[in-house]
Amino acid sequence: MLDIFIIISFLAVTLILGIYYSRNIKTMREYSIGDRRYNTPILVATLFATLIGGGSTLGIAEKVYSIGLVFAITCLGPIINKLLTALYIAPRATVFQNMISAGDIAEHYYGKAAKVITGLAGTAFMIGSLGVQVGSIGYISHVFLDISYEWGVFIGATIIVIYSSFGGVKAVTATDVIQFIILIIAIPLACYIGIVKVGGFKNLFSSLPHSHTSFSSNPQISLKYLCFLLFNIVPYLTPPFIQRLLMAKNPKQIAKSMYYTIAVCIPFYFMICLIGFIALKLFPDSNSSLAFPSLIKTVLPIGFKGIVIAGIFAAIMSTADSVLNCIGITVTHDIIQVLKEKPLSDKLELSVTRWITFLIGSIAIAVAIKYKDIFDLVINSLSIWASTVLMPILLGILGLRVSSNTFLISVFGGLFTLILWNWSLKQSIGIDGLLPSMITNTLILFTGYYFEKIFTYNRTEGEPVNIK
Repeated sequence: MLDIFIIISFLAVTLILGIYYSRNIKTMREYSIGDRRYNTPILVATLFATLIGGGSTLGIAEKVYSIGLVFAITCLGPIINKLLTALYIAPRATVFQNMISAGDIAEHYYGKAAKVITGLAGTAFMIGSLGVQVGSIGYISHVFLDISYEWGVFIGATIIVIYSSFGGVKAVTATDVIQFIILIIAIPLACYIGIVKVGGFKNLFSSLPHSHTSFSSNPQISLKYLCFLLFNIVPYLTPPFIQRLLMAKNPKQIAKSMYYTIAVCIPFYFMICLIGFIALKLFPDSNSSLAFPSLIKTVLPIGFKGIVIAGIFAAIMSTADSVLNCIGITVTHDIIQVLKEKPLSDKLELSVTRWITFLIGSIAIAVAIKYKDIFDLVINSLSIWASTVLMPILLGILGLRVSSNTFLISVFGGLFTLILWNWSLKQSIGIDGLLPSMITNTLILFTGYYFEKIFTYNRTEGEPVNIK
C-alpha cells in the first residue's frame, strides 16, 4: 500500500502543479517558450526531463541486458552531441531571437516552404514518439500496478493531455522539475540496491558472459550499433529539443545548460547501463523487456519500490508532455499559420494550438489502447526527421547556407534514400536506413553549397558573394 500511495501522490502532484501553472497564459510566446524567463537550473531540469524518456530508462536497460557493452557504448553519443551543441550551436543562437519553433529556424534559412516541410517532418516524428511514450505508460501500469494496459494508458495519458494542452510550456516545465527530482533520486537508488544485491562491482563484471563484454562476438551487431553511435553524436535538434533552446535567455545560458545537463547525464547513463547488467546477473533467463521491471519488483524493498516506479513514470511523462506540447505548436504555427491566406491573430493561434494539442493527445490515447506493438514506430518517425530537415537546420545554424531549391532537393534525396534502403538493403545488411539517408541528405547540401558558390562567383565576374 505504501508503494501505491507514493505513485498516486506523484501523479496527483504532477496534475495539480500542471493545472496551477496553466493559469494566466495570454500569448502564444508564453505558451510555447515561457517568454524566456527561466533560470539555468530550471532549464537544465526541463532539458534533462525532456530528453530522458522510456527509451532512456527501460529501453537502455533492456538493450544492455540483451546485447551488453556494445550497446552501452552508444550512450556516449548523447553526451557528445550535447557537448557539440554547447561548443558550436550555442554561440550562434543569436538567430533564435523572436522564434518559437523549429519551423521558424528553417524559414529563416530556406523560406516558407521549408517551414511547412519542417512542420510536417516534426509532426511525423513527434506523433511516433508520443505513441511510444503513451504505450509505455500503459505497459508499466500493467507490470507494476496490476491494472490493465488500457486503463493505464487512459489514466496516465489523460493527466498529461490536460496540463499540456492548456498550460503549454509553463505547465510542462513546472512538472518537468518535479519529474527531474524524482528521476535523480530513483535511478541511483535502484542502482545502489542492485549493486549491493549482486555483491559489488567486481563480482558483477567477473560473472558476465563473454558475449556481453566483447565487441567481436557478433560483428554485424557491433557494426549496427556503431552506426547508431555515429547518429547519436549528431546534435539531435528535434522540435522538443529546439523548443528548450528557444526558452533560453541568451546563447551563454544555452551553453551553460548543456554543460550542466552533460554533468547529470554521464552518471545517469552509467547507472542505467549498470542496472541492465545487474538484471542480467540476477535474472539471466528472463525476457529482456522484463529485466528492469523484475529487478524493481523482486529486489527493491517496500517504499523504495514506489519511489523507483514513480521515477519510471516521471521519465516517460516528462518526455510525453514535452512532445505533446510541441506537436500543437508545430501544427498550428509551422503549418496552419503558413498555409492560411490570412494569418491567425495571436489570441486565435493560442486557442487553436491548445485544442489541437488536446485533440492529438486524445487520438494518441485511442491509438495506444488499440495498437500495443508500437515501439518500432519511434525509430521510423525519427528517421523521417533526420533524413529530411535535421541536417539543413544544423548546417544552416553553423553557417553553411544554401538556396531553398537545394534544401528541397536534399529533403527528397534523403527521404528517397531512407525508403529505398529500408526496402531493399536493411534486412540483408542489418543496418537501418537512418544513417545512410542522413549522409545522402548532407552530401546534397554540401554539393549544392559549393556549386552555388561557384555559380555566384562566375556570375559576378570574380567577386564572391555570400549565398543567402
